[in-house]
Amino acid sequence: MSTSGQGTDLRVCLPVPAHAIMAHLLLTDPLGYAEEEGLRLSFDIVDGPDIAVAGAGEGRYDVAVANAVFAFRMRERGAAVRAFYSTCRGVYRSFAVPVDSPISSLADLRGRRIGTDFPDLLDLAFPTLRDEGLRPEEDVTFLPRSIPIPGVAPSPEELERIASGKLDAIWVLACAYEMLLVEGAQLRRLPTRTLDRLTPSELLYAGEHMLAGNSEALARFGRAVAKASLFCDTDPEAAVRLVWEHFPEARPAAGDEAQALKRDVAGLRGRTERGLPQHGRVPAWGSITAEEIQQWEDFLLRNGGIGERHPLEEYFEPGLVDAFNDFDADAVRAQARAAGQG
Repeated sequence: MSTSGQGTDLRVCLPVPAHAIMAHLLLTDPLGYAEEEGLRLSFDIVDGPDIAVAGAGEGRYDVAVANAVFAFRMRERGAAVRAFYSTCRGVYRSFAVPVDSPISSLADLRGRRIGTDFPDLLDLAFPTLRDEGLRPEEDVTFLPRSIPIPGVAPSPEELERIASGKLDAIWVLACAYEMLLVEGAQLRRLPTRTLDRLTPSELLYAGEHMLAGNSEALARFGRAVAKASLFCDTDPEAAVRLVWEHFPEARPAAGDEAQALKRDVAGLRGRTERGLPQHGRVPAWGSITAEEIQQWEDFLLRNGGIGERHPLEEYFEPGLVDAFNDFDADAVRAQARAAGQG
């Protein structure tokens, strides 16, 4: 991070390509929210959440986004990084199976092949399966990189892998699940004993150096993210089209616009509907509570995800929430409606 008379530079690390499911972050700049907050943003793309969060702790990035499990796994590894903003509340990872599968519970996954995207997220899959009485190292076989990276359109090969039964189940992000449904995959989620009740599910992370010396910049960034999140929820189609306009790598191929719009809107809604303030223990944008973090730690400790307890304040920074929510929500909604009519 650097600061000049023209504003503050922030490097934001994404663990997935700059596609529409990341509109709540990507559109902070095109919508003018970053500029309003005196921020100049750049986005770095890396291959997976572990690299992103570790990079924030090492100072290579100012902010990273990843599943909530990394707040605990990174602390276990001694990484100097904490969460400061919740971007998604409701469960954002789940196991899913074909609709006609005989599998009805996670216990039925014993002996099965499970497709997934990033191997990093086995850090959450294994505790989830142990919570259901399985021994994941012995009872199931995970096949990383066998389903789409979140936000990216599934390939014919990936769709065939699911439809043909080469995979008995998938461990999938909610937005990717919704995009698969649009592409014709016939899937249903499996309920879990504990994971479905844990919140938040996805967080923004910053290194201790940022939290100690530049928390005001993080507060301003969180406010910009809250505004962009509200814009996306108000008119997700307008948000998708803006991502296409400003991020060329997200644009669909010629002739695929109509299907891509359905797919990207479904993926974005899969995120925005889970990120609304009313789904948190404290109904405010970005909020994280000690009670929520305690329940996460209990779950991971009970199921081998981490080895010891830590003071809860070592996982998260709760003190910026008021700043995140200090904006005119009606003005943002009006901006989104106007964009959708343009």
